Amino acid sequence: MIIRNPVYIKEVRASNRSHRQISVFLIFNGLLAIAGLYVLGKIIRGMNQEDVVNYSMILQLYMILVTMECSMLFLVLPGLTAGSISGEREKRTFDSMVSTLLTPLSIVWGKLLAVMATVFILLISSLPVLSLVFIFGGIRYADILISIGGMFILSFYIASAGICFSAWGNRSLVSAIVSYSFLFFVTGGTLLISRLTQILGLESDAVLVMGEQAIPWYHYFLLCNPIFTFYALLNMQVGSRDVVLSFINYQNEYQPNAVTEHWIFISLIVQTIMAVIFLWIAIQGIKNKR
Repeated sequence: MIIRNPVYIKEVRASNRSHRQISVFLIFNGLLAIAGLYVLGKIIRGMNQEDVVNYSMILQLYMILVTMECSMLFLVLPGLTAGSISGEREKRTFDSMVSTLLTPLSIVWGKLLAVMATVFILLISSLPVLSLVFIFGGIRYADILISIGGMFILSFYIASAGICFSAWGNRSLVSAIVSYSFLFFVTGGTLLISRLTQILGLESDAVLVMGEQAIPWYHYFLLCNPIFTFYALLNMQVGSRDVVLSFINYQNEYQPNAVTEHWIFISLIVQTIMAVIFLWIAIQGIKNKR
């Protein structure tokens, strides 16, 4: 069972005694609350001036809050995972841990569960702030739950990558640098690859399929981008279902296909598979450094 994993129990007990985790919760929800109350204040001032409820502003409040929460969550995750295994080496407890009956799978699984438990608490603790969008209506409870579920799945992807780099690193600082570098590449780098190739006119190698220009292969790197996936999820909730094709179709050259029409589902599967691969590599890293 999950609660019987010794590594998970150790990590949870250490987190409960740590002031760092409390600080993370306070800063995370504090910044979210400040942003939410500021936008809400603007909405109320606009209502007082126009005597009408601007529901587009309610949607903006919702998108600002969940986008900010997702961005902060992704920025926190590499810091939470960077020292998960490499920190054991720095504290000289790694040899003791691997000399027990614990398998590398149990070690990686326990570390991952501890991180995901923190993510879950962060997401749940943000619900009071997210509930600001219910003051005037226009947002369903299901939308909040879908957003939280999407952030949780995407966090699993980022956390798995961080644990992988930590398993192969000897120092937490190096693991953190590699984790943040990966995060910035997979979010900003894939966007640059997709957009710069269009702006610079490097798409002449696109082939024609049944008389229509096919989407070049390098645009599909965006399937690995958690921020873009979450952006597509948010836009689907507010009624913009063609946001993926609109971004890729910079010069209106391409036609929709099965991937663009089911982008969110496919990207979640791709990122889940990549997360499993990262965890497998992390297990090999522990075996290699025994």
